[in-house]
Amino acid sequence: PAPLKNNIILVRSGESFADSRHEIQTNPVKKLRQDNALTLKGREQAIEAAKYINSLDFLPTYIWTSNTERAYETAAIIARECQLGQNRIVPEYSFLDARALGTFE
Repeated sequence: PAPLKNNIILVRSGESFADSRHEIQTNPVKKLRQDNALTLKGREQAIEAAKYINSLDFLPTYIWTSNTERAYETAAIIARECQLGQNRIVPEYSFLDARALGTFE
């Protein structure tokens, strides 16, 4: 039998409002805040990422995402553009989150 072939694509979330202000936000209390959502530029970046993914010779099966506002919104845009259902977005609640940066935050 042929060996299994797994394709993994890593995509960083698009620009958030906090990113546009050069703020680092890793505090779990802030990760669902609306100011952690994507800017227009961030939404455009997510669409560009989806276009790239669509140009590859395979289709994604699932999208694993952090549950931050910016990451989930990026995943939703990529899912829509790649014609994947919302049920293919899998929030990952701990391993994909940014880690605390202490005084840098």
